[in-house]
Amino acid sequence: MSANRCFGEILAPVESLHSYLFPRTSRREVGSVEGRLVDIGTDYNEPALQLEEKNMGRRFWCRVSVATRDEISVAMAAGDVWQHKRVRVRGTLNYDEQGKVIRVVDGAVVFIQPPEVDLDKIEDSEFTEGYPVNEYLDRLRENEFG
Repeated sequence: MSANRCFGEILAPVESLHSYLFPRTSRREVGSVEGRLVDIGTDYNEPALQLEEKNMGRRFWCRVSVATRDEISVAMAAGDVWQHKRVRVRGTLNYDEQGKVIRVVDGAVVFIQPPEVDLDKIEDSEFTEGYPVNEYLDRLRENEFG
């Protein structure tokens, strides 16, 4: 029965080929996902980036669109992968039955630049209430502060 189903889907229109190639995919929708760049390679023989999702730490492949492919090949360096730079990929998100992203297709990639922080603006000399840092942490661990 399984062989007949697969054979039937191969001969069916292209839309049903998706369920043959990606049997775990429960739905697809256009959207974006943010994560850290962990690898560069191919996914089903198409140029792709592997991301580690920001919130859950899951890894999945993001196939890049034709337009993004040329742009990335010029702008991206190996150090971007080694440094696990943050990126946002917008494309067709493929979800599994549990609602988790398992692949992105035709992705457009944007590198996320962390904002510059002026330490003088965020420094608070009164934060430790006048205690040296190590003493403040010890007191905090012992629940001496209300």
